[in-house]
Formats: sequence, structure tokens, C-alpha cells
Amino acid sequence: MMRVDTPPAAGAPNASDRLRAGLQYEQSGMWAKAHSAYESVLAEHAGRALGVEAQIRIARVHRAQAHWAEALLAARAAADRARALGERDLWAEAVNVEVGVHLLRGEHAEADRVAAEALTHTVSPRIRGLLLHNRGSAAAQRRQFAAAATLFAEAVASFREAGYELGIAFALNSTSAAAHDDGRPAEALALAREAFVVAQRILAYDQCVLAVENQADPLVSLGRFAEAEALASEALGHFSAIGDEYRRVECLEVLGRVFAARPDASGRAGADHCYRRGLEIAREIGAATLVTRMERRLREVA
Repeated sequence: MMRVDTPPAAGAPNASDRLRAGLQYEQSGMWAKAHSAYESVLAEHAGRALGVEAQIRIARVHRAQAHWAEALLAARAAADRARALGERDLWAEAVNVEVGVHLLRGEHAEADRVAAEALTHTVSPRIRGLLLHNRGSAAAQRRQFAAAATLFAEAVASFREAGYELGIAFALNSTSAAAHDDGRPAEALALAREAFVVAQRILAYDQCVLAVENQADPLVSLGRFAEAEALASEALGHFSAIGDEYRRVECLEVLGRVFAARPDASGRAGADHCYRRGLEIAREIGAATLVTRMERRLREVA
């Protein structure tokens, strides 16, 4: 796994530097430091576009920690401020954070509706790509894989137009996950490896670890259980350390699949433990899609 340098201190001399530092903290899972960096910008620029951008990022930090109510509150406040300033693209970016919350809570129809509406108000190719990506995720979670593939491809095209490589990395990760869910594990594995290369090049550590997780799942489907277990355990360690409970459940599901493939009682017991713990966490954070998946896995292993 790649290593990244320690991000610069949040007390950088100007707002732009602090926003950059906060992003590095955010990508490394250092939520408290990211929040502090963004709060300092918001406090100084509350009535300006920089303050709106900082508040959007604060909403994103809350979302990453499954603090859904706080994320929605910050995102909607940022959208209101952006609208008052006449900042259409910032408004759409704030709305996109809300879309992400709906996706993570399993509210796919609402996520798609809000994203589709926001797309009619943005002109930035980067933000258009974000919204298209989330519409693709909503389609994939509803198992509308053809529609998801089209939306992900459109998102990548928008990210390329914007020169936004981070967006390309997470679009590749999402396309990989959708390909696996659609029963194409070899393609999913190749896409996850491509996502890792892109994320590594731009030092996007969070997307690197997500790409590791996305490699583990298709490896199980391909019968390469030792590789899958090693990668899923590595990703689980990272997500547990930074408190990303949503991704932690996903890793537990992969490890449960590894255990379930073993032909003895200990394998079934290991799978049962992973799925039960995953279900407990999913219920705690209110992630309906994950709850459904863990319940299904428990029925399978029983």
C-alpha cells in the first residue's frame, strides 16, 4: 500500500492553503483536522464563496463519518448561502453532498431526483461529473446496470474535460463495484486496479484504499480467496482506524464471503460473525442498503 506524507498544518497562512490542507487531511481520514481547517475558513469568509466551499467540505466530512443529520444540515446551509450569492455551481456542489447522503442511507430514488434537478443548474464540468456519478451510483444500487454504465461514462468524460483526476478515480471505483454486482468479476478487478493507479498518482489515499477493497470482492468471486482476504483485511484495518463505518461493513461482507467459501463449520461460523457484526454497524448508522445485504448474507450462510 502506498504511503503519503503528513499533510501540512491546518493553520496555513491563507484560506486557499487551508482548504488544500483540509482536503489532504480528509483524503487521509483525519476527520477532526480536516473539519478544523475548513471551520477556520468558514469563520473568516462566512459571507463569501470561500466560506460556502468550506461549509460544503464540512458537510462532506460529516457524511464520511455517517453523521447524516449534521451532513444534511451543513449541505443545505451551504446551498442556501450559495443561492444568496448567486453561485450556481457551488449551490449544485452543496446539493451533491445531500445526494451522497441519500445514496448512503439507501434512498436511491430521492438521490436520483435531487441530482437530476441539480444538473439543470450547473455549468461546471467537474460538478456535472459529480452529479452524473451519483446518478450512476443510484442506478447501480437499483441494479439498473446499463443506465449506470452510461452515467459513469458521462461522468468520466466530464471529469476529463475538467482535468479532475480525483473524480476519474472514484468513477472508476464505482464502475468496478457495479461491474462486480452485475456478475463481471474479471472486469471489476481490472477497473479497481486502474482506479488504484490513478489514485496513487494523485496521492488520493482514500480512493487507493477503496480500490483495494474493490479488488478484494471480485477476487472472492474468482476463487482467489487468500488474495481477497489479505486485501479486504488491509482495507478493513484502515476504515476501522479512521471510523468509516460504511466501508467497514463492506469489508466485513467481503471477509464473510471468504469464510463462507470454506467447506467446514469454522468457515460458516466466521462468515456468520462477519455478517452479524456488519449488520449491527449498518443498523447503527442507518444504512438501509447495507442492512438488507447483511440480512441476505446471514440467510445464505444459515
